[in-house]
Order: sequence, then structure tokens, then C-alpha cells
Amino acid sequence: RQRQMCIRDRDNVVVEGNAFSFPFQMKTAFGTFELKYAGQVDQDTMTGSVETPRGDTPFTGKRQ
Repeated sequence: RQRQMCIRDRDNVVVEGNAFSFPFQMKTAFGTFELKYAGQVDQDTMTGSVETPRGDTPFTGKRQ
């Protein structure tokens, strides 16, 4: 399953070499909470994890 998201506050995006990180405010019916994304890009592949209130979840992406 593919998901897309829009990062509205680009000032909080940190890029160092191939690594990146940024917080993301998720609004739900149960309130708002912060997700923290961190990962790296290697040519056409992106890997990383998102820190959630329920623990970390890995993610991957590939340029098409």
C-alpha cells in the first residue's frame, strides 16, 4: 500500500549528507500527536523509520 504525505513546515526538515529527519503532526479523531521520521537516501532507494507513540515502524521507498 502506498501513502503520500505533504510536509507543510519545511523549516523542521534536517538533511545531513544522505540522511534526513523531520517531525510530523498527525491529527486524528483522538487528538494530535507527533511522528518523528528519520532515514537516508541511497540513489533511488529511501529507507528509515518513523517513531510513533506505539513504537518505531520501518519504511522504504523507491523512485519510479
